[in-house]
Amino acid sequence: MLVAGATVVVAHQVAQDVALRHAKMRGVSFADVVSGPLVSRGVTAGRPRDLEAFSTVMRNRLRDKSMVHIKVWSPDGRVIWADEPGLRDHVFPLEPGVRRLFRAGGAIADMSSLDKPENVDERGEPPLLEVYAAARDKSGRRIVVESYWSAAHLNEDAAAVMRRVAPLALGALLLFAALIFPLAWSLARWADRAQQESQRMLRHALSASDLERRRIARDLHDGAMQDLSGAGYALTAAAAGIPAEAKVSRLIIDELTVIVKHASASMRSMLADIYPADLAHDGLVGGVEELARRAEDAGVKVDVDVTDLEFASADVAQLGYRVIREGLRNVVRHAHASRAEVRGTRSGADVVISVADDGRGLAPPAADSGHVGLRLLGDTVHDLGGTLVLAPGPEHGTVLSATFPANISVR
Repeated sequence: MLVAGATVVVAHQVAQDVALRHAKMRGVSFADVVSGPLVSRGVTAGRPRDLEAFSTVMRNRLRDKSMVHIKVWSPDGRVIWADEPGLRDHVFPLEPGVRRLFRAGGAIADMSSLDKPENVDERGEPPLLEVYAAARDKSGRRIVVESYWSAAHLNEDAAAVMRRVAPLALGALLLFAALIFPLAWSLARWADRAQQESQRMLRHALSASDLERRRIARDLHDGAMQDLSGAGYALTAAAAGIPAEAKVSRLIIDELTVIVKHASASMRSMLADIYPADLAHDGLVGGVEELARRAEDAGVKVDVDVTDLEFASADVAQLGYRVIREGLRNVVRHAHASRAEVRGTRSGADVVISVADDGRGLAPPAADSGHVGLRLLGDTVHDLGGTLVLAPGPEHGTVLSATFPANISVR
């Protein structure tokens, strides 16, 4: 479209230049050969007989319609003769270019919009080709003959130029397209393969991460967790065998028992974070309810509604769980909130998950710079074709929202 538009503009400009050049040549010939030698002193003085003879010749030239108007000017800007009778002997200011013609001769040509003072009787006509040509009258004095030529053939000339220019321009464009198409096709195939490889590597990385979390959870459960449980049983048995009078020993055993129980509880919480059992067995709803219970144990009342995602795929459940877990973790640690709302819905082909709270709102950038978990989570969501946004709530607090395709695959 740009090439075609440029071709039209160029064709019209070329046609206008050609038309002006031809009009200038005809105007100069008309001034030198026809009108100039017929301007006698009687015509200049306005004698009726001389004016009538001159007018007859000029009007004969106007009959073929190629020339539309004629004016003859004196150096002082007086109209010696015009095809519009009311203009004769009127004086008008001459443009600098026209004044130079009286001194140096020559001719100038341009498109006229008929907006000059001497064109008052000609306004309303279509644009014309205007030619000012210097000539000598019958007495050898310099005059300027102004002639207006029809521009009706301008569009025909433009069409003719278009027929010559357009095939060259459009043909070159089509040739370029034919030459560049194989390269474009190759680049598109390469980009498609690169994107597929990137997605495959991402799926592999996420799958490896999931397998690694399973291994760590299994090792902790079968190793450190069992050792802590054994230590708890041993301490309980040891406490039963301590005499009642050994108060110091019993106090130490009791303190150790509390420490071991606390370590066991922390270990179980860590195991739930690393690989939640409820998510594996009960889907997203069960896993989120467990997260909500832990947040409520920390003093935050949580309202959960993720029933739209009850039958979501394991991949959607896994990513949704990570978003909600990170959101509730930040609510508990940073928001100073009393309530939080967790929502999970479908919007067309996307899944939308949000965690909103009624806390203090977003922290200043300097204080927020340590939220590595959010940045890592945001990278993961982005790599899977989604977005993660942390923004102020409608009235107060903060909203963490994630939107990602419902057909993601991390296996």
